[in-house]
Amino acid sequence: MGHEICVLAPDGIVAEQVSALRASIHMPFAVEHCNVDNCIDVARAALQNGTRVIVARGSMADRVRSSGLDLAVIEIPIAGYDLIDTMRKAKRLSGRVALVGFDNVLIGAEKIAKALGIELFTARVYSVEDSALGVRKAYDAGFRVVIGGQRVVEKAETLGMRALPLSANLENMRQVLLEAERMALVLKNQREAAARLAVTLDSIRDAIITFDTLGSVIFSNSRAERYFKLSQSRQEQAAGFVEGSGLGEAVRRGMDWNGEIVSWNGVHYVCTLNPVVSDMRTIGWVAVLQTGAHLESMEHKMRHTLHNKGHMAAYTLRDIVHASPVTRQLVETARFYAHSPSTVLLEGESGTGKELFAQGIHSESERRRGPFVAINCAAIPESLMESELFGYAEGAFTGARKGGKPGLFELAHQGTLFMDEIGDMPLRLQSFLLRVLEEKTVMRIGQGVNIPVDVRVICAVNKDLFQLVQQGRFRADLYYRLNVLRLGIPPLRQRPEDIAALTQHFLATLPATLNRPGPTLEPEGLDLLLSYGYSGNIRELRNILERIIVTSRGAAVSAAEIAPHLHPSPPQRQGGPAAVTSGPPPPTGLLNRETDSLILRTLAEAGNNKAETARRLGISQATLWRRLRRMGV
Repeated sequence: MGHEICVLAPDGIVAEQVSALRASIHMPFAVEHCNVDNCIDVARAALQNGTRVIVARGSMADRVRSSGLDLAVIEIPIAGYDLIDTMRKAKRLSGRVALVGFDNVLIGAEKIAKALGIELFTARVYSVEDSALGVRKAYDAGFRVVIGGQRVVEKAETLGMRALPLSANLENMRQVLLEAERMALVLKNQREAAARLAVTLDSIRDAIITFDTLGSVIFSNSRAERYFKLSQSRQEQAAGFVEGSGLGEAVRRGMDWNGEIVSWNGVHYVCTLNPVVSDMRTIGWVAVLQTGAHLESMEHKMRHTLHNKGHMAAYTLRDIVHASPVTRQLVETARFYAHSPSTVLLEGESGTGKELFAQGIHSESERRRGPFVAINCAAIPESLMESELFGYAEGAFTGARKGGKPGLFELAHQGTLFMDEIGDMPLRLQSFLLRVLEEKTVMRIGQGVNIPVDVRVICAVNKDLFQLVQQGRFRADLYYRLNVLRLGIPPLRQRPEDIAALTQHFLATLPATLNRPGPTLEPEGLDLLLSYGYSGNIRELRNILERIIVTSRGAAVSAAEIAPHLHPSPPQRQGGPAAVTSGPPPPTGLLNRETDSLILRTLAEAGNNKAETARRLGISQATLWRRLRRMGV
């Protein structure tokens, strides 16, 4: 590897100057002796040996600069005092002097000649070939002393003229070499940045192509070359892809693409096309193309990430413990619903297992590999629900996360969104939800872009939703949009066979989680559990059995030991399996005080943790919050 800087020395003067400066400026450079005729060959050889910057005088600098070689050229300028010094020397030979050179040499020459008392003849040249013609004109005009570059000196000597070479002084040469050093450093940094960028672009799994404004390919990374045969040796194939895919026409028409489908050789690609703008002017375009296989891989990774975040169903319909014909029929109906893309409305009292059915429907559906995202519409304040459901853009409001945040609809893309207690959704947001269900797009807060979503919605309600419509508390159009496939889950008290099956299941599974031995129930104890009302349904049954397991002293639990764990149940609604209530009605009198006392005691035992309190009481958090508000807590 040679030096990055090479000085082309046309004569001994330049060679002596740079050699004298070599020790004082402490920079490596090469010096090559050449003339105007062979300077391009010398520069080409230097380039192959690692040179990036050429230092040369007028005519040689001009030739190398116009040669097309990938070299930066620093020209050795002729300062005014260099010309003054040379013209003084020429006057000693004759009062009539000719000056042949480029514009940079002739500037100010007339004034200098007048000051020195010299009759001056000037011949302006525009190329190396003009030098001989300029000398000949001076000779024909009667001038016998000439000043100029190497080619001027050579021609003058053939005509018998006295010739003085025009050269820069030592300090001028020093500044040129320092400038060449700075240029070499800039070029080195540019090459390193270009190398890093090339490796970066080649490491991307997307195909990247840059175009000029006419649609011609300027750059392509290795993946694009592999996909579309864009190498320099296959320009016909490159042109065939650009025009055949429609990219060339899109570039010429200035069309922004975002997610357009491009097909080539039977393979489909998703393409994004963006303009390159400089100084308020489009100077080119960049296309990014992804294959379908790559998108499927990214989707798989996204699903894996969502699984790690908990957005996956944990249960299937097979996990629903039951023994009653009613529940068996519900499970079969849910399995039938699972294979439909329609919205499902689950109705039932709190604690009947609506989310378990929702997860089961998702797990049996074609969306089972997608996310399962759940939201409790009663547990989120109205001010936050819109951003939770639909997301927000960066800077949408004070405290908005940098980069924005996707909403639950986006997270549930190609999966299922379970909306529990949908009857408590504010009316204002019901219209937004209806629009999403109808148009299958969402718009983040603060971002005017519609984002397509493919989501199946399963809703659950523990109230009479139609009654809410009649009261004006729920939109009728949304009700009919949600009430496509309906599944009414009866309360536990109406399916006693399930009470026995669930009791057996909890007694078999809970002891291990509680680190307690598993007790058995005496027949009278089981009869007592079967006759209990369970206003909290399955959740209440589980909590009762958990208390029994924790507090039992012996291997068998009697009815007398179970009775203290049961609370008098309020009157229940009459109706069939699909009867829906909003939870137990407010207790009155002595029962009211006892219930309030139980809630406050449980809240204190749970360290004021409302979620844990609701779990221990066997009620939903929303029910607990409503009761606490009634109590003024």
